[in-house]
Amino acid sequence: MRPQELQAIRWNQLIKEGSYNVFEIDNAWSEKLHRLNGHLKSRSHGFSRKTLPISNNLVELLLNYQKKQRKLLRDKGIINRNKFILLIMRDKRLTADGVPIGQASMNIIIKKVAEKIGVNATSKKINMYTCRHTVATKLDNTPGISYPWAAFRLGHTTEMFLKTYVHVAKDKSQAMMDLLNQTQ
Repeated sequence: MRPQELQAIRWNQLIKEGSYNVFEIDNAWSEKLHRLNGHLKSRSHGFSRKTLPISNNLVELLLNYQKKQRKLLRDKGIINRNKFILLIMRDKRLTADGVPIGQASMNIIIKKVAEKIGVNATSKKINMYTCRHTVATKLDNTPGISYPWAAFRLGHTTEMFLKTYVHVAKDKSQAMMDLLNQTQ
């Protein structure tokens, strides 16, 4: 998801699709306006899309977080009216106003996680968009992936997905020629 979509994600959007957990999203947060946009990027109001599958481990982590979030909010007498998952919790007024965590804070968290797991990011900037780009590139390199499906799940047109993420992999030249040779 885009950072703005993550900011607007709500607890009731975590759904089952077949045997997989996904989010069904329909909104994005505007940091400029401090409110929901009412739509997803480049999409009309009322449009929704499902995300990529979410691991069972992440779902368990989210449900545990939800319990802790509810308790903390109850103890502070705050109602999560928007049902945001990433509701800001460091400022009681902003929490009560239903403001989600900011993109800058998300980027700081990503950098801390990268450092903790030993990702050396001195030459490249790690942020929410680099994470999104990495996921999209991994989709591109997944054998058998449907590009239209991947593009839709990321909120792109197929043309944009191909233009942005699909590149010629020079190290795969021999494998591709071998594949063609098998079909002749």
